[in-house]
Amino acid sequence: MGTHLAVKAKNSPLLLIMTCPATSSSMTGFNKSKEDFIWFIKKASTSRKSDAHGELYHCLLKMFVDADTNRDGLVSKSSFSKLIDMAASIPREYGYAPVDTELYKTEEDKEQARQQMF
Repeated sequence: MGTHLAVKAKNSPLLLIMTCPATSSSMTGFNKSKEDFIWFIKKASTSRKSDAHGELYHCLLKMFVDADTNRDGLVSKSSFSKLIDMAASIPREYGYAPVDTELYKTEEDKEQARQQMF
């Protein structure tokens, strides 16, 4: 099961829920509108004391820990691409990050490019 992020939207009783991927193969997302996602990311990135910042930090930390398969505090070259996919999955749902097919012709091209990024 994934980690759920919850934050109250500004001037609204709306509670935003963001679900971090539970494993490197699970891609779930932020189950609210594009505007709610923008608000959440702006809040998380502009105030380290905000609940949104803490929730986003813990979500990204969980992704890193899941990608650290041998629990040594490092992400291996073989897990790096999966970590990128997990981190990009939520912004991709809202069109803020391109899908892999727009970036790479084949899965092999993707893996080669990611290995160069590593």
